[in-house]
Amino acid sequence: MEKMWRIVAIGTVFLFVSSVVMFAGGRAEPVEDEVRHIRLWQHLDAPDEPYFYDLIDRFNQEHPDIEVEFELVPWGGAYDLYTTSLVAGDAADVIFYATPAWGSAFWEMGVLEPLDDYVAEWPGADQIVDVAWEGSRAAPDEPIFGVPIMTLPGYLYYRADWFEQLGLDPPETREDFLEAAKRISEEIDGAYGFGMRGARGGTGMMLSFVLPAVDNQWFDADGRSTFRRPEAIEAARWYVDLFREHGVTPPSAPSDGFSEIIEGFQSGLTGMLVHHIMSAEGHVAALGDDAVGISKMPSVNGERWVEAGMHHYVIARDSQHKDAAFTFVSWMTEPEQAAFYGRYVGAIPVVENVEEVEPYFAENRFARTAAESTAFAYNPPYIETLGEFWEQSWPANFQRALIGEISVEEMMEQFARTVEGRQ
Repeated sequence: MEKMWRIVAIGTVFLFVSSVVMFAGGRAEPVEDEVRHIRLWQHLDAPDEPYFYDLIDRFNQEHPDIEVEFELVPWGGAYDLYTTSLVAGDAADVIFYATPAWGSAFWEMGVLEPLDDYVAEWPGADQIVDVAWEGSRAAPDEPIFGVPIMTLPGYLYYRADWFEQLGLDPPETREDFLEAAKRISEEIDGAYGFGMRGARGGTGMMLSFVLPAVDNQWFDADGRSTFRRPEAIEAARWYVDLFREHGVTPPSAPSDGFSEIIEGFQSGLTGMLVHHIMSAEGHVAALGDDAVGISKMPSVNGERWVEAGMHHYVIARDSQHKDAAFTFVSWMTEPEQAAFYGRYVGAIPVVENVEEVEPYFAENRFARTAAESTAFAYNPPYIETLGEFWEQSWPANFQRALIGEISVEEMMEQFARTVEGRQ
């Protein structure tokens, strides 16, 4: 049976590896026309590690009538590729996405298969924690369109060796954070205090410093965005001024994306970084375990907010093998696979009592901090324009505010109008 790993780019599919796999244990190879081939699109933060590929191999060995053909999708082009392909009807059968904003946008396009009937007949559905299902619908009364597989609440990485050198404690509050960022920028040669992500993907980072100022609420009782409230504008100004006034971020912050902020922290350019557990192993490999500190996100007026980072699998409405696709999706969320995935790929599974299957989640300091952060980890609200806000309005207007093209008030007004569905 042919097993294929591919790297997918916009408009082009590169064949990564193709090999013939003979299954162990004497199991008979199924006849080719009995095998349902399903394509899986997914990005991986560490694509060179073997663990995820091992899971795909295991599934294929255990399910001789289904062959998962995994295609690695680079993060930078994933949203555009998924959108274009789903609308055109030539997307993969199963798609993995990393933010509820994507799922809501795809559902509104009418390109995802509703999964309520599958979930109702699936015994394993009860093992998934209730909060994980919140990001699986476009609205409370809408069908389920995605199966949650893991959560990645953000937290703060900091250079523990620099903090010790400067006599700093891990920042508990926004004020502590700014003080630490200033000290690093002033006293560590060639370094900046904070790796700000000004490009696409930095929305949740900014919201962690803004939403607590308005009691973690996106809308008031009348359905108006809280982004217009003075407290939200002040908090946003504080965040923008990390770059514009205090200069505690690299000058490249407006265009810095995932790769730049990770490389900046690991190379010694920055002293603090907001990210999740998936980057922990890379930080330790680059800097050494003792140099990598972690703490919960700093509080703002006594409140904390982090993006839950709920990741889902969805099934394309045009898939010709929906039953087989759901068999794979549900298998991936079973405790044994979920624990393996979380332990070796780097994530927090959304199944109950996963630490009983894998003690790592109780023992590892990065996993513990992530688990503790779920206490103030939130899914974005059910709004039709969430994808537009997250992927388009936020990066465009935030970058303009950073370089002074628009005021913070104008930026927040644009955000408010987008989440309210008004242009």
